Amino acid sequence: MESETPLLQREELLSALQRDGLCLRHAKESFKSDEELVMIAVTQNGNALKFASEELKKSKRVVTAAVLKHGPSMFFASKHLIEDRDFILELCGKGASFLSGLDDKMKKDKEVVIACMKANGLQLEYADPSLQKDKDVVLTAVSSHGKALRFASEELLNDKEVVTAAVSKTGDSLKFASPEMKNDRDVVLCAVKQSGDSLKHSSEELRKDREIVLEAVKMSGRALSLAPAFSDDKEIVTIAVQANAKALKFASKDLKKDQEVVYSALKSECSAGEGLKFADPELQADKELVMEAVKADGDALQFADASLRGDKEVVSEAVSTRPEALEFATDSLKIDKDVVIMAVKKAGDVLKVLPSQAQDKEVVLEALKTSGEAIKYVTEDLIADREVMKQAIMSGGEKVLGSMMESEEAQQMMAEVIEEVEKPATSSSGETSCLNPIDDTAERKAEDENGGEQGDAKRRKVE
Repeated sequence: MESETPLLQREELLSALQRDGLCLRHAKESFKSDEELVMIAVTQNGNALKFASEELKKSKRVVTAAVLKHGPSMFFASKHLIEDRDFILELCGKGASFLSGLDDKMKKDKEVVIACMKANGLQLEYADPSLQKDKDVVLTAVSSHGKALRFASEELLNDKEVVTAAVSKTGDSLKFASPEMKNDRDVVLCAVKQSGDSLKHSSEELRKDREIVLEAVKMSGRALSLAPAFSDDKEIVTIAVQANAKALKFASKDLKKDQEVVYSALKSECSAGEGLKFADPELQADKELVMEAVKADGDALQFADASLRGDKEVVSEAVSTRPEALEFATDSLKIDKDVVIMAVKKAGDVLKVLPSQAQDKEVVLEALKTSGEAIKYVTEDLIADREVMKQAIMSGGEKVLGSMMESEEAQQMMAEVIEEVEKPATSSSGETSCLNPIDDTAERKAEDENGGEQGDAKRRKVE
């Protein structure tokens, strides 16, 4: 048995390393030299390379696996590999991101740094300052990741070619550009075409440029909030609310009254129901328009005029889209049997927004068919009903129900109901119903194998 102990320990470590490579730190030295174990460790967590043996820190295979998992783990590789230029270029070609783990000499090597920038432009942060001023290096970096612009020299933050390359990749990188570039029409137009929200980084002057604002709201309706000069421009506002219904908030009062504009908001793929929220009160009372709103998003009911929140047709439409929207209906409709049944059939949890007088047994049973856990919203008198209890258990609410049973009497009743639910259904003749067939194959097999009078007796009883 003693000879098996190391093997058992190795298998246990292997299993642990698959879950957390850093467990290698607790391994004995012989296991830290085991290439298979170390490979599993660094593949799970690159930083596990720190705990590998010195010999394996020289292994290109092991170091490559570690660095591809976590670039900065290159810091733990042997000095020989950190200074191996060809190996570093090879790793860069595989997409590794590890400039921070290299020595100062490599951080000044233009070819090495450019190779690293191709893998991840944000590594420009770790390049030698002399290369942060190098246009070739910075262009490579921002072409990989626009926000690498933040690590460029001040001079290059004012270079139109560099800034344009950055904002073409990531519009929001405009915030790192020089004031002059933020006021350059070509640069800003390029930025907003990539990200409408980048308009916030442009100059005030360019936020009044109609073409730029139009391109911005095409990408992000919210950009309208950055261009108040166009709040009354119907074309721009319409495009903005089509992109995001919430943009209607920044439209002029006149356009909030415009049915065409509001309808465009209600057809938006983003926050359609919110369009009704910012519409003029007169339109919030327009039944036809509100019907369109609740068809798009049942929760839009909360923004409708009170008269329509009490309209059965409107509320039914909202509930059919989103059952929980019943919360926003008037009290009279929260106890309307037709509306309530429609809602709980779709989502049992709607019970939580219903007044107690709306919870009759029929409503509760329908709700529990949808979700057994809805039992937690049922009134106390109905929780004690055996039929209600049974439906909750059958629909997966047993755990919730159990936590609600405080008295011994209630717990006893629940135990009886559970037994009843688990008991096979029987026909009037006393035979097991085909609705709940009993699979006794395993039992028959066991009895056949065991043999004996007891097995034969049990088989005769089942048959």
